[in-house]
Amino acid sequence: MPDMSGDEVTAALLKGHSTAKIPIIFLTAILTKEEEMVRGNFGRQFVIVKPTTVEKILEMVKNVLAANPAS
Repeated sequence: MPDMSGDEVTAALLKGHSTAKIPIIFLTAILTKEEEMVRGNFGRQFVIVKPTTVEKILEMVKNVLAANPAS
């Protein structure tokens, strides 16, 4: 992202009244697989490291939606 880092976007979303409770899924090429294991699930933020598969992304989305049902 040219204008904001992922951390900056996350901070802005977490501060927003209408976005603070929305789970965040990161798709990144920057983290190593080892970092993914450590940071893979922290709070309402989830990380998927590229390269990945559509199946892994769909699995993550399904898991996040199951764990965070709409109110």
